[in-house]
Amino acid sequence: MNRVDDIAWLTPWQQAQAAGLAVELQKEVGTAHPLYQQQAIAIGQRCDCDDVLFHLPASSVPYAMVHLTWSGKTEPVGWPATSLYTSLEDWIKQCMQPDHETYRGEA
Repeated sequence: MNRVDDIAWLTPWQQAQAAGLAVELQKEVGTAHPLYQQQAIAIGQRCDCDDVLFHLPASSVPYAMVHLTWSGKTEPVGWPATSLYTSLEDWIKQCMQPDHETYRGEA
């Protein structure tokens, strides 16, 4: 799977719908953050918290799940919390599926 349109979203994840997710990301990341000055496109978000899946088209690790703080300002080192994924399949297996199981009370 290489296309966002092909993702079978599992609750609590859904296709990104909120405006301004990439703008908020750039406000929050400092110079030491791995996403500093990287182009990021929001493609998914959780419906129950501030976790967002971003596509990083110019990166060798092209997907990042970020927990936005919505502070509107640069966060200290370590924030916003970020996990990087090598592929959509990697993110689905390591993030979306476990989140779905936990959300449904199966884990």
